[in-house]
Amino acid sequence: MTDTRQRTAREAIARGVLGALAFAFAVTGVGFLVFPEAVLEGIERVGRSIGPFPSAPGGRFWLILAFAYMILVTFLAGLSAWRPSTFRPMLWALMAGKLASSLTALAFFMLDHPAFIYLLNFLVDGGIVLLVGLCAWFLRGQPDADGNSGSSAPPR
Repeated sequence: MTDTRQRTAREAIARGVLGALAFAFAVTGVGFLVFPEAVLEGIERVGRSIGPFPSAPGGRFWLILAFAYMILVTFLAGLSAWRPSTFRPMLWALMAGKLASSLTALAFFMLDHPAFIYLLNFLVDGGIVLLVGLCAWFLRGQPDADGNSGSSAPPR
């Protein structure tokens, strides 16, 4: 097999795996948002069917996910800061995560309970989206490390 065909085959495999992961993450995220208790109870039932696992202390699972999310956005911001033109697509991932956080907090504030922490999260993460968007706008047209002209549009 030629190098080009091998590259194409490997890319197709990676595209399939990553596409399946994206779908699974989206479905899981919607499940966590819409049915958080039901999802956790379903997972607990699976655990009890396997063995005598105790339930996790309240809120610890969400703490794990929150910490992982903060590590991810720290990585995206840090990598983008290291070489902004090269890692410009990471800005879109950072904005997507912060926009989801901001708008979800606003929805909870308006539709569920007007807690200050929801309003604060909406304002802070929304401000981060605007700030990172401004950085993406500043970088438009800047060449990356390979000399390719940058675009302010998200990657396709």
